[in-house]
Amino acid sequence: MKAYFLTVMICGSMLLSLSAFGAVILVPTDQPTIAAAIAAATIMDQIAIEPGTYTESGLVITQDLTISAQNWGDPADHIIQADVTAGTATDRIFSVTSGRVTLRGLTIRHGNVVGDGGAVLCSGAATILSVSNCVFVDNIAVAGAGGAVYSDQAVSDFWQCDIFGNTAAGGGGGVYMIGGSTNFSQNTVSGNLAADGGGMYFFDCAAWTTNCTVSANTATGNGGGISFNFSAPGIDSYTTNSTVSGNNANQGGGISVDIAAASTATLRHLTVASNVAGNDGGGIIAGGAAAPDLQACIIANNNAPMDVDISGTVNSLDYNLIEDITGATITGVTTNNITGGDPNIGPLADNGGSTMTH
Repeated sequence: MKAYFLTVMICGSMLLSLSAFGAVILVPTDQPTIAAAIAAATIMDQIAIEPGTYTESGLVITQDLTISAQNWGDPADHIIQADVTAGTATDRIFSVTSGRVTLRGLTIRHGNVVGDGGAVLCSGAATILSVSNCVFVDNIAVAGAGGAVYSDQAVSDFWQCDIFGNTAAGGGGGVYMIGGSTNFSQNTVSGNLAADGGGMYFFDCAAWTTNCTVSANTATGNGGGISFNFSAPGIDSYTTNSTVSGNNANQGGGISVDIAAASTATLRHLTVASNVAGNDGGGIIAGGAAAPDLQACIIANNNAPMDVDISGTVNSLDYNLIEDITGATITGVTTNNITGGDPNIGPLADNGGSTMTH
């Protein structure tokens, strides 16, 4: 059975427009496997995964396609795994090389690849990947970057996803994005491990991160939670209304910023707390030719042998609370900054938002 559907949009002018999409292919009702459904699909089809656990890997997508839980179901009931046990597979789950691709309402786990992108590899400037309400867990990039997701030059959007327990030998235990751009909203990135950027690593990527929690990630090098590394000028990133907490690294327990001149990394309305560095920069370490911008941030209760909260130069846009400024050079507007005070923030908890906060 292939069910066809129409989306009806009624504009304020009462103009009725109809937009036809492709077929809905049910797995396993219409096709026995996800691989078979991808092979049978034509451009703009939707593959609807019925509740169950599907052990498949090496799935390649080259056209506009949606793969989603049937009827917007719970990711816990719609599981795609590369193998039954974590660490035993020999491939990632998805490789997306072109088209507009949507993944929705799925648990994607146990990818294990000698290379980049333990669960998903997305590549190409013409590729657009949209991911919502998905769980990425126990994926491994054995000898590469991006324990769960590796994006190379693509445009991506992640919304309300949980990315936890993934590992990369290189950068980005959760996600690694090189080039392109991403909109990263209302996600939780937790308990991931990498060499640098334990949770997320953005290399020359225009990244907009908002309303996210990045917690309990570990980097053996720099940036326990997030690492920004911009080698070229003209790259802008914005991280807003987010919490970076309880991460661990050698340098930059919470955030590591190393950006070229004429690039920007703006940190606005962040809580950077309870992070630990084995060397310096318990909260943030800032290097490179350009300093990150800080506005209305709380940076406190971090821990390191030296430069407890900030190591390096940051550019203040005012209204920051920085508990310990030892080791920090603060330029810019500082009129309404508060330094030397304990904000008395509570533990990371569910305070009613989309993710955990202090």
